[in-house]
Amino acid sequence: MKGIFPKAVFCGSNKQTGYNVVWSAKMIKDAPRFNADFDNTPLETALKEALKNTSLNYTIQDKNISIGMAHESGAVKKKT
Repeated sequence: MKGIFPKAVFCGSNKQTGYNVVWSAKMIKDAPRFNADFDNTPLETALKEALKNTSLNYTIQDKNISIGMAHESGAVKKKT
């Protein structure tokens, strides 16, 4: 896909994986568009690509993904 916003990845992640994705619209409003093809792409790979070139990061806990500022959430974390 060409010229997609990270928000499209977040919404698609919920539909395809059942993970709940939480983000602030204010935080992602200036996130740049990017080109990507996510057919059969692992969730974490898609999230990393969507957030590349932004100051955002994500954490995964159980079936929940939180998108936040990189300095707030620290390194990418996965908790089960």
